[in-house]
Amino acid sequence: MGRKKLVVIMKEELKGKVKDEKGSFLVVYDFSGRKNPKEFYNQIFELVKMGYKVMRIQKSVYLVEGLEAATYLAWLGEHYGADVRIFKVEKEVFMEM
Repeated sequence: MGRKKLVVIMKEELKGKVKDEKGSFLVVYDFSGRKNPKEFYNQIFELVKMGYKVMRIQKSVYLVEGLEAATYLAWLGEHYGADVRIFKVEKEVFMEM
């Protein structure tokens, strides 16, 4: 039997601890002067493959649908040593130029 994927371990660890909430969330992280580990991005891709809606806004900001997915992404960031914050998007405003 092979090793479990990190995203599977994470889901098991957080099971029952996260109440999902609908809506959009911003997950903002900072690796404090260190290079962002490529493994972190590989794990984000695994979340997307699992069906979570995760969209990169800029290098250290992701727009995520649902609190559960935002919490999973934050957990991954912390696992790889980032400082992470989650913000709920109350209203998205787009202004055409």
